[in-house]
Amino acid sequence: MNITEKLKNCPVGTSLYSPIFGVCVLNSINLDSYHPIRVSTEKASYTFSKDGRIYDGEENGECMLFPSKVNRDWESYRYEPKCKVGDTLKNGNVQAKITSRDADSFMLDCGVVVYFRELGDWELVSNKFNIEDFHPFDRVLVRDDESEEWRCNILSHVDEDEAPYIFLTCGCNYRQCIPFNEDTKHLVGTQFDCSEYYKTW
Repeated sequence: MNITEKLKNCPVGTSLYSPIFGVCVLNSINLDSYHPIRVSTEKASYTFSKDGRIYDGEENGECMLFPSKVNRDWESYRYEPKCKVGDTLKNGNVQAKITSRDADSFMLDCGVVVYFRELGDWELVSNKFNIEDFHPFDRVLVRDDESEEWRCNILSHVDEDEAPYIFLTCGCNYRQCIPFNEDTKHLVGTQFDCSEYYKTW
């Protein structure tokens, strides 16, 4: 089974499980790679084939990546995005905003009702992180480009006149800066890409 189809709309940091590596988080999906699924644990990162095998040269090999330790059924797996009223959902050519919700469904402004069990068929259209939400003394992760590791720092301010090094921290300017929070803390000390939501450069 091609589990990249199940994971391609999941955000960076989605929790997964491998019998070999234990609990891990999704880092990226690269559909052009023989091993398109990249995950990481607290100690290292690993890649899997599109059907979850460690080595895709063995046709009899088994899947070694699952939704969780207790759920090893990819057929029933549905990622349910943390949606709220005001968010936008997309399914194929249909894109609409959530106007209300009840116990088991969302109502969209196009008149469609989306039940929670169907959310796996919809993509959450994220709004970009607003650079104006940065404030002095915010805890942030910074680097200049993808060849560098993310490191922790304290933000001073943003200065567009310093482009492209617009993020001024305690002691240095950087090109890339994202908030340090529960969504991004796994990036510390890695070169992994952050979510598109946080990219303001």
